[in-house]
Amino acid sequence: MIAEKYQAFIFDLDGVIILGKEAVPGSVNAVNKLKSMGKQIRFLTNNASRKRETIAGLLQGLGIDTETSEIITSGFATARYIAKKFGKIDVHILGTEELKEEMRNQGLKIVDRNAQVVAVGLDREFNYSKLDLALQNIIVDGAKFIACNCDPAFPEKDATRPGAGAIVAALSCCANKQPDIIIGKPSLPCYEIVLETLNCAAKDCLMVGDKIETDLLGGRSAEMATALVLSGIGKHEDTQRLNFIPEHIIASVASLLEYR
Repeated sequence: MIAEKYQAFIFDLDGVIILGKEAVPGSVNAVNKLKSMGKQIRFLTNNASRKRETIAGLLQGLGIDTETSEIITSGFATARYIAKKFGKIDVHILGTEELKEEMRNQGLKIVDRNAQVVAVGLDREFNYSKLDLALQNIIVDGAKFIACNCDPAFPEKDATRPGAGAIVAALSCCANKQPDIIIGKPSLPCYEIVLETLNCAAKDCLMVGDKIETDLLGGRSAEMATALVLSGIGKHEDTQRLNFIPEHIIASVASLLEYR
């Protein structure tokens, strides 16, 4: 089985483990079975709108055996990156209250103006005033521009929703600059944080995702093996369109327990 080939499994969430607030069929059993086999599990999501504790609660409510420490969000990874690189500085957040809480948990201070960093994540209440405030921090106060991720969209059960990348693009447009760094998938910083928490080498990890251009491209850059699942946005033909052949292509996470 694929499950026997790797020591650690890193799962994207949306389209892989969950769709909206519901589990992808078979995903709960697959994850719990892998854990019972002694496999290390991590959930790596570009969703920066929720804190890790919230996501852990959602997964636990679906019946998945998980802990907060097993979840890495692009918001958490961004907070860790900022604190490690710059220390306990002032940051302005274009994002949710839960993203702000992740920042505070790393010792960072949230401010409206005169920030040293502007961090941008998904915000379903995004508006002109928030965009303007972030812009002033960058062009007037000289703040660095850090994107939690640049996902253009993400899947829910019956729809595709705008992602954080749309908000990052709006700020990039009016600030006339690209982010100084992007933390989330497919960028390496988030994978490096995952690897720091695992007791195995990258080559013994399988990155499981539904998007080649984020989940799998980043996983391969981090020297992990990759598996494309077809339960979310990704399609089999994406492998040819993007000239990327993953080690495994499976219908869903449930197939990890079936395919050899």
